[in-house]
Amino acid sequence: MINDMFQFYQAMKKEDIIFCFSGPTSQSVVEGIGEALKQKMALETMTQTISRHIFSIFVEQMQNVVHYSAEKVNKDREIEDWLETEGSTTEGSTTEGYLETERGKTEGGKTEKGLETDGGQMEGGLRYGIIVIGRLESGEFYILSGNYIHKNDTKRVVALLDKLKGMDKNELKAFYKEQRRLERREGAKGAGLGMIETARKATRPIEYTLTGSNDGQHDFISIKAVI
Repeated sequence: MINDMFQFYQAMKKEDIIFCFSGPTSQSVVEGIGEALKQKMALETMTQTISRHIFSIFVEQMQNVVHYSAEKVNKDREIEDWLETEGSTTEGSTTEGYLETERGKTEGGKTEKGLETDGGQMEGGLRYGIIVIGRLESGEFYILSGNYIHKNDTKRVVALLDKLKGMDKNELKAFYKEQRRLERREGAKGAGLGMIETARKATRPIEYTLTGSNDGQHDFISIKAVI
């Protein structure tokens, strides 16, 4: 790895990547990295609105990793052994919700709950994922995140992403309000507000790809939002 570090550094510079994190993630990690990201964005040439949107999407994507990544360190501090990918990648697949299990999402001082998933239990330690923030040749910024999810969650995740990709800003706003109303009803769970809010802030439709794992029980999902 040491022999590849310079090439890795040069590749990140070439791709105009301004921020990258990969590894085990927790709420405290999100908070610490968030402070570092704020300092980094203060040095970049961008408006306050863009800066706020980037930071908001960063937090949403990191929270998804914290709560829903299927890759984790177990109680014996060992990483699960199914991680090699088959290389079968699907781009922009088909067909309900990215996923916000009992996570507190604070907006306007109110705490909200989200959609439960089969694979979303926060048991067994730290969850793994990656997040990258970079700049396109157009001058726009992108936030790219990736993590493993359980196969039984994939269809619902992809369903919401495809639904959001087909909505305009007015439809996204109405859908967000609808899901918030659902979550206020006792026992009801709305589809992932964080991902809907990401789609609202992005200037292009959300992009995603899926890559299957060798065990056939997991998919690595990569999600990209452009600001």
